Amino acid sequence: MVIQNSIVSYPERGPWGDNKYRGNTTGHLVKDLIEFYQPKSVLDPMEGGRTTRDVCREMGVEYDGFDLSKGFDLFSSPLPCKRYGMVFWHPPYMDIIKYSDDPRDMSIGKFDEFMQKLFEGLNRLSEYLTENGVLVLLIGDVRRQGEYYPLGAYVQVFRRKELKAKLIKVQHNVTSSNRFYSGKFIPIMHEECLILRGSKRLTWRELVLRTLKELGGEAALGELYAAIANHPKHLSNPTYPATVRRTLQESATPVGKGLWRWMK
Repeated sequence: MVIQNSIVSYPERGPWGDNKYRGNTTGHLVKDLIEFYQPKSVLDPMEGGRTTRDVCREMGVEYDGFDLSKGFDLFSSPLPCKRYGMVFWHPPYMDIIKYSDDPRDMSIGKFDEFMQKLFEGLNRLSEYLTENGVLVLLIGDVRRQGEYYPLGAYVQVFRRKELKAKLIKVQHNVTSSNRFYSGKFIPIMHEECLILRGSKRLTWRELVLRTLKELGGEAALGELYAAIANHPKHLSNPTYPATVRRTLQESATPVGKGLWRWMK
C-alpha cells in the first residue's frame, strides 16, 4: 500500500516482528513510511518486538534498534554517533500496557511523568536526524477513570512548528474491539502517527554546558572532548575541541589547569 491520504488502515500486521509482543504495531506502516520518505538509515529506540528491524532488513535499509528489555534507556544510554533519515518511535501509551517493573519504563509513570519523558525523548531523538530527516511518533489516546488523555494532541500543540504531517491509523485486532460498552462512551479505535521534522538545532553552548552538567558539573577538558565525541554534532566540526574550549571560556568557570565547572 502507498500512503495516499491521512487515513491508513492495515487489517493484517504482516510477517515482521514478534506477533506475540503486546502493543506491537504492523510492519505495513513502517514499510509505507520508508517507501514514502526514502530514508537511508532508520533508528528505533524502543523496538519491542523488532518489527522495524525486520522491515528494514527486508528493504535493505541501514538500521539501529534498541530496547529497555536489552538494557538500553533512551534517556541515559548512549546512542550511535550518527544521524538518521528516519527515527521511528513507538512509546508506551502511558500505562495501558505495563511492560516491566524497571523504574525507567515509561509505562509505569503517571500522566505528568509520562509527558515529561515524551518531550524529553523527542528532544533527544531530534538531535540524531539528518537535515531532512523525519521523526515518526506513533501514539494513541488514553482513557483512565473517566478522564480522556489525548497524548498526541499535546505533541501537536507544543511541537506545532515541527509537524510535517499526521496520519490517523485505524486500529485492528485490539482487546477493546471485542468488548461491549453499552454506549457509555466511545471506544478508542485509532492511533496518531505524527511526522515531525527536527527541532531547532542544538547550539554548541547548549551541548557543552549540558555535557559538563552530565559529567557532574565539573570536568577536565579530556573528559569533555571524549563525551562530546559521542554526539553527532561534532561530525560537522573537525576542529570541535577548539569550539569546546572557546565555549567554556565564554560560559563556564575555570577551577584549575584544564578543569572547568558548570555555572548555574
